[in-house]
Amino acid sequence: MHLAFTRLYHSYRGQDPASEPQIALPVKLFLNIVEQEGSSDDPLEQAIADFVTIAFYFLLRVGEYTCQTLTKKTRTVQFRRNDVTFWHEPPTGQTYRLSLDAPLESLLQASSVTLRLSNQKNGVRDATLTHEPVDGEFCPVKATARRYAASRQANPNNVFAMLCQYAPNKIVTAKHIAQVLQRAAFRTTIWMEGFELDRIGPHSIRASGAMHLYLNDVPEATIMNIGRWQSRTWLTYIHNQIAAVTAGASRNKYTPHPLNTN
Repeated sequence: MHLAFTRLYHSYRGQDPASEPQIALPVKLFLNIVEQEGSSDDPLEQAIADFVTIAFYFLLRVGEYTCQTLTKKTRTVQFRRNDVTFWHEPPTGQTYRLSLDAPLESLLQASSVTLRLSNQKNGVRDATLTHEPVDGEFCPVKATARRYAASRQANPNNVFAMLCQYAPNKIVTAKHIAQVLQRAAFRTTIWMEGFELDRIGPHSIRASGAMHLYLNDVPEATIMNIGRWQSRTWLTYIHNQIAAVTAGASRNKYTPHPLNTN
């Protein structure tokens, strides 16, 4: 590029405001959604609570588990029922795949669940991720089991039906996720802890999952694998608004060390 255009381009960049990515959120907000929306009689709110749980554990982009319409085609292919595999491990230790028509009760008791992403925003194809159950309702296996069963009931004859279909001709959208996150943010009063409400959105779930893995000393390679990151760009999710990220840094800097010049 000609030097004059290069300088002009950089001057434009210097005038642009700093980007404000959606921020990571505390686990208590997601637990609140599971408790409130998850126990609702509204099938949509139940679906939202489950997808918030799934997105947190699998570090999903919002476009991977929601869609605007049942027919709109995008580069990112949303999860379909055929992308989900439930596994059972009996006392003998030999794991086997649960059948496609297994009842919900069996799916809820699965020893693990695997999701396959057929195509993603960054071009990665056929990535697979597996998670095991955890205690309580904030569990990736139970949440996925409920969404699988709901999609199966809403569209029983189509194994390629989207997982976000919770009723006939009804799906979960990114707008639904954003609304519930804001609602939970007000309920948990996290703005009093310094969280900016206008920076909370669907992408906050992916950022939160990465942040909590990081704070729990999960190896960087594992975080990249779960989030399907091909470079260290995932570090942009480790926002400095979380005080735990820099906790102890000042004390570490103060500790004297000999600085030899030879």
